[in-house]
Order: sequence, then structure tokens, then C-alpha cells
Amino acid sequence: GYHELIDIGVNLTHGRFDVDREAVIQRAMDAGVARMVLTGVTLTESSEALEMASSHTGVMAATAGVHPHHASEWTAQSTEALTALLAHPNAVAVGETGLDIAAIFHRDQHN
Repeated sequence: GYHELIDIGVNLTHGRFDVDREAVIQRAMDAGVARMVLTGVTLTESSEALEMASSHTGVMAATAGVHPHHASEWTAQSTEALTALLAHPNAVAVGETGLDIAAIFHRDQHN
């Protein structure tokens, strides 16, 4: 039978998609991706992902978090900001958080 595809690690807030973001979304949907979970890697990109999800209701949701590569950006206000982002109706998970130890080890040790 047919299974609905859900992409859970979409980085559509990255600047490389600025020129063709909507076309990328359409190609994914044409290929059978019915839902997308946008990944927040910084507080700013988490906010952008949540706003993007709001403009694609029923198709997109988002995570909010800070990847360890951006940990130096964390300030005293970041906890409050992340808590507010996670209260957004389209926020479905915390992330990036850096709990993917194998991937971090691989990236950091083999560059």
C-alpha cells in the first residue's frame, strides 16, 4: 500500500535555498513528501522555520533549538527565547540539540 512520506530533517531556512525555496518544496511534494519538519539550528533559524511552517499549514512543522556548533551564541536570554519558540503552535520538538553524538564525532574528528 501507499505510505505517506514525512521528511523530518529539512533545513529550508539555510540561505542556499533563498533562490528556489518554493520550487524545492514543490519538488518534494511532487515526489510524495506529504509533511516536512523544518530543523532549527540557531534561535534565529528556529524562528524562521516556525514562521515558514506557519505559511505552509498542514504541510510543515518545525523544531526549535541550537546546534552545538552555535553554542557560543547562547546568552542569558537564550533559555527564555527558546522556551517562547517552543510554545509556538507549529513547534513539534526540541532540536537541534547536539545529542547525535556519532554524527558530531564523525564531523569533528575527520575534518
